[in-house]
Amino acid sequence: MNIIEAVKKAMSGQAIMSVERNEWIICSGGLLRWKSNRQAVTLTPRDIMCDKWICEDDLITISKIQLDESFSVLRFEIDSDGDIAVSNKDEFFKFIYGVSHTNKSRHKEDV
Repeated sequence: MNIIEAVKKAMSGQAIMSVERNEWIICSGGLLRWKSNRQAVTLTPRDIMCDKWICEDDLITISKIQLDESFSVLRFEIDSDGDIAVSNKDEFFKFIYGVSHTNKSRHKEDV
């Protein structure tokens, strides 16, 4: 998501993070603040131009065993050029959302 969508999510009470910066931001007292120290956030042009923002709802909590099981859904094929192609990606993520305890209520439409 972009910065505008991310800030909307933060204003609704969710923590957001730029994948490039790797630090959580929350909205507190009407300001964006670093979750780690509650200091006010000053976004740089790099932060604003970044399209790799996530929110807490984008996180998936899953065990190693469940992840190993979900790999059985993926299909790997070698195309005519000798490159490896991956299919069933959508089914893979549906499986992960299905076994993730914390995401079941948030991602019912994806399962």
